[in-house]
Amino acid sequence: MSELTRPALRIWFCLGVATIAAAIADPLVEFASNAHWFGPGRFTDRSNLDVLPALIAGVLLVAAYFALKIRSGLAHAGTAPNLFREFDRACSPELTSLLPTAFALQILTLFTMESAEQLTIWGHLGGPTLWLGGPPAISLLVHAVTCVLVAFAAMKFASVMGATTVRVLRFIRSLSALTPIAPRPSKLLLDIVIFAQFILADIGIGERAPPIFQA
Repeated sequence: MSELTRPALRIWFCLGVATIAAAIADPLVEFASNAHWFGPGRFTDRSNLDVLPALIAGVLLVAAYFALKIRSGLAHAGTAPNLFREFDRACSPELTSLLPTAFALQILTLFTMESAEQLTIWGHLGGPTLWLGGPPAISLLVHAVTCVLVAFAAMKFASVMGATTVRVLRFIRSLSALTPIAPRPSKLLLDIVIFAQFILADIGIGERAPPIFQA
């Protein structure tokens, strides 16, 4: 996998994590705000129209990341001395280095989805901080924690799926290395038919064998 490809794949992963985390954390913060946990102030637009589309988009982004990672991992591992080790390493995202980027993209995603929702509902933006859904410090904290949890879950998913793919590749390679020792299907089928003919003749079923066996 080239150095030009690796940053692009990281962006796919970070975008997926950011979108899913924003779609999860935003309704949590807005629920607390609408329940007046942070006081009587107005912190939300009282709408969650953007949550489901954002969640679906995030899942699709993570799935696209994994598909691209598998493709790049196979291309990279095909020329490596150890196919399975290199492939497994290629399919494991580097979580620690990706978290800052994922969180920055999450806040940008939150601003975009909330601003679009306000423009759709009201035709204008609701205020400079209304997109946060709550007090800035609390909202950012909730989003940061959600970002870590979603990134960890996505990383585990990618690792499990990568390991599964490695096992499938190992199984396919082991099958290709086997030497066929079974009889040819046509010869085996002929033996079974001949044996069945002898059994049927012995118990008195049928009067004579088919012409092919008489010959």
